[in-house]
Amino acid sequence: MADIKLADALTSTYPGSIKRLGRWFVEAPLHDDGETWVLSKIWGTNTESVLDGSLSCTN
Repeated sequence: MADIKLADALTSTYPGSIKRLGRWFVEAPLHDDGETWVLSKIWGTNTESVLDGSLSCTN
């Protein structure tokens, strides 16, 4: 049910996302300080190495 509400909020805010809703991780949102973030599923070939580098900066 929460996925449906989040998808509705996403498509209300970004109407162009209606036809491309499958490109977003609406089933696994990130919550931070009262805000909700949804990651895109459309990643480049170097995304994994960039994320690994980001993680090493936080440790």
